[in-house]
Amino acid sequence: MIRVLPLALLGIWVLGAANATEYTFCNVYSCNSGYYAVQPTFGNTRGSCQRCPAQTRADGALQYGTTASNGASSVSGCCIPTGVKYKDTTGEFELTAQCCAS
Repeated sequence: MIRVLPLALLGIWVLGAANATEYTFCNVYSCNSGYYAVQPTFGNTRGSCQRCPAQTRADGALQYGTTASNGASSVSGCCIPTGVKYKDTTGEFELTAQCCAS
């Protein structure tokens, strides 16, 4: 039996055997606080929750970003908190307002 698999992204039709690979995408609906959802792609058909980016603290440890609540749908929901001394190549600093990813 021959199956026709539509590939909408490429705008072409592919003819294949009955056992051709079919993709099932699993959408990520809600991640815990401090994580954001990465929706599925052909390379990652399950989607996932990724930890928010981090900034190096003055003591050398990493301070990971936080989210306002569970369910951040993109990295732009991640913010580095205030009230912590950080460091980079220019020296130590403290944020006066939350710094959020964009």
